[in-house]
Amino acid sequence: MEQKKLIKYIEMFYQISGLEVTVMDSGWHHVVSTMCGRNSICQLVHGHPGGLRLCRDSDCEHIRYVRANPQLHIYTCPCGFYTMIAPVVQNEEATAFLMASPGFEDKKNWDEHCVRLMKELLPGIDGEQAKRILQDQPHYSKEKLEVYGEMLMLIAQKIGELELGGVSERDIARMIKQYIDRNLHNKITLANLSYQLNYSTVTLTQHFKKEYGMSIMTYATKKRMELAAWLLKDVSQSVSEISRACGFRDAEYFSSTFKKYYGVSPSQWRDAQQ
Repeated sequence: MEQKKLIKYIEMFYQISGLEVTVMDSGWHHVVSTMCGRNSICQLVHGHPGGLRLCRDSDCEHIRYVRANPQLHIYTCPCGFYTMIAPVVQNEEATAFLMASPGFEDKKNWDEHCVRLMKELLPGIDGEQAKRILQDQPHYSKEKLEVYGEMLMLIAQKIGELELGGVSERDIARMIKQYIDRNLHNKITLANLSYQLNYSTVTLTQHFKKEYGMSIMTYATKKRMELAAWLLKDVSQSVSEISRACGFRDAEYFSSTFKKYYGVSPSQWRDAQQ
């Protein structure tokens, strides 16, 4: 499997369209993607157990449809986003899938279902805030989506020529590492990794430990502490700001974790660097 070429193709599509792409193999396992926390609303929705389950069930339903009908499929997810699935076809059978999302139709009037769902999945926001969240997402005309769909199908055909194969244990471990490295500012849980990569938490933990000799969360903490130590050199940022940049929502917990890791508080570390 030539992952560098896959990444090049889907990254180029993202740069042109703004639509994030995930490549799934025939077993519906994540291969590569451009979905690295760029879309904040998906991160928020997936952070809620109900939202994670709702999105996953919807994805599986539509992938099953494309497996049975191997052609471009455009649909709206439960949150109202347009999503495309383009099959990679070999010998008249769908052997992999390109999923591109998310975006809304231009000048869409948010129906009560979308607003209500946002309020349910994102506790603490009201109807007006929900509408603003929805309106801040990318918008596309129907005609533009159709053009992007044709482009996605061309990329799927090219990937078919690469004879996309399975994913090794090392590939899985490296995908976990890549996701963590790109999402240090976000909340990272085994449940979220399981959804993003479409593998069980047991499979993820076993393969990562085998490849890197540590647990997934130990690695995430290590990378966050290294990032924090680097950011503390910039005196213009407060400890609270650095805490959030490293994925901590509680500054006190961040300081406690930092002191446990380095033996000194963030402020003491900063003073020692001056």
